[in-house]
Amino acid sequence: METSTACPVATGFDFHTGDHVGVFGMGTLEQHRGRRYGAAVAARIIADGMAAGGSRSFLQSSELGYHVYQRFGYRRVESWTEWV
Repeated sequence: METSTACPVATGFDFHTGDHVGVFGMGTLEQHRGRRYGAAVAARIIADGMAAGGSRSFLQSSELGYHVYQRFGYRRVESWTEWV
């Protein structure tokens, strides 16, 4: 019997409404950042959403992940202030 020691290092999910695909909940474990795992997950979410009938996608990004989405061609259209 084989034992798996696989551990997810990046995650995210999508939300579909009409022809829009939202990309949310993206995150990569700190020790695995910079290896494009998050970019791979985001690319798959976007591709699957487009294959399911989406023609536009949207997301909210932290400053930490913003450069990932810039590489996909996203651009900032709003900035929000967050109060904690």
